[in-house]
Amino acid sequence: MLMERIKHAWKEGATYLSVFLDGAGAFNYVLHVRLIHNLKMRRVPRFIVRWVEHFLQGPSTRMRFNRAESEKIYMNAGVLQESSISPLLYMFYNTELLEIPENRSGMLSLGFIDDIVYGVQGQIAERNVKDLKVVLVKAESWRERHGARFKTSKYVLVHFKKMSPPNTTAEIHIGNTTIKPVTQVK
Repeated sequence: MLMERIKHAWKEGATYLSVFLDGAGAFNYVLHVRLIHNLKMRRVPRFIVRWVEHFLQGPSTRMRFNRAESEKIYMNAGVLQESSISPLLYMFYNTELLEIPENRSGMLSLGFIDDIVYGVQGQIAERNVKDLKVVLVKAESWRERHGARFKTSKYVLVHFKKMSPPNTTAEIHIGNTTIKPVTQVK
């Protein structure tokens, strides 16, 4: 889908700008209350929501210091990485993150678990950067509400261009992070 958008931009003589985000410890930071809320908002049948609530009740930990051990501490965040249902639950958890650009014309969002890409087509690099910055500010708001973490050091910005436009060095400044453009992404 991303390649199709890039090729379409090239056919129109435009540049396609994408920013790639990487979540940190995705499964570990899933807030149970927020996940249940998201399931209800997506109109997931009640019996499935109740099953998920039961599924999430198990995780606990204990603290140990100088051979003294605490009582069980029940966790209110995280889903088991070993469970085959955890990726599906995380997709319900971050769906709102993927919907951020849906009201912005010509924008794209793609994701799998905690890897997200936003993209925009345009003639002017600075305008593309401005559009993506709006989306990233909203993504930051989502991150705060959901208790998620992004590895800002792994943000990648790429100006996909067929020919060299006058300015493809435009970068994005979000908070204390500057995302400088690179020529390739892995």
